[in-house]
Amino acid sequence: MESTSLWAKMRVRIKQDRCAVSNVIVVMLSLVLVVVIVANVVLWSYQMNQLDLEREQESVNILLATRSSPWYTAQQEFTIVQGACQGGYFVYTQIDDGAAEQFIEEKSSNIYRLEINNSFTINLSSFPLTYVGSIQILLKYQVDSTEDYWHLNAWNWTLVDWSDLGCSKPTSAGTWVYFNVTANDIADLVNATDGRVRVKVVDDVNVTDTNKQQQTSLYTDFLAVRALLKGSCFKFKNCGSLTVHLVALWVIDSDDNHSRYEINLFMSPGEIVTYWTGITWPSGSYVVKVVTERGNIATVSGE
Repeated sequence: MESTSLWAKMRVRIKQDRCAVSNVIVVMLSLVLVVVIVANVVLWSYQMNQLDLEREQESVNILLATRSSPWYTAQQEFTIVQGACQGGYFVYTQIDDGAAEQFIEEKSSNIYRLEINNSFTINLSSFPLTYVGSIQILLKYQVDSTEDYWHLNAWNWTLVDWSDLGCSKPTSAGTWVYFNVTANDIADLVNATDGRVRVKVVDDVNVTDTNKQQQTSLYTDFLAVRALLKGSCFKFKNCGSLTVHLVALWVIDSDDNHSRYEINLFMSPGEIVTYWTGITWPSGSYVVKVVTERGNIATVSGE
């Protein structure tokens, strides 16, 4: 009887010990689970804080967003082949401000002629001819007589001669006229070595002006050349202390049309990157946005 009672007591004790061990195991597993959860929360919080910190340290600027080069103006006095200068200097033709250099026709028998030319240099280091689709020449002028057609010529480096790009005839005297021409034959009109474009302004050639009473004066307020790109050019600068990954580019036009383009550009701190793309440039006003992988956005707008 005593052995039976002892055995019963031992079985009860064993059950109690098993329960105790189970409780210990449950507690230990719970502790492990709590530690894992806390560690994940702390890690997530650290990662979020680190991401916020990196986002604050990241800084990108859009230095340039364009489909054309700037206007390149004359850097020296005009060569006068026929005619004369009546007043002003070539610097007056660099800004569209109403201050003009004045030229007057030369009279020989019954022929009145005026011919001036100058060189304009496109910066090929900033706008390589590979990305140029055409050149644009703009002349803002005024005359005191409406009897003449005024031609814009560009020097053809292949033919070694002048190419006539078109003419303009004002409808009234004393009114400013914007004469704008575009030429696509880049290989012929732009010197591939130094980017020079030679431009000539001339009135009608070999026209006998029997009815003219006086020589015509030409007021040249602005004359310049620029390159029109095949697509668009963007220039970005990393102004922060971290490497930046640009992932998207947005172009918003004046009609609020949003166009998104994926890009993949890595920029070191302080680096400036020129990005050439076939993106069609919108007409009118625009907004350009570039987005980084960390979620920062740089914006520039214009017209």
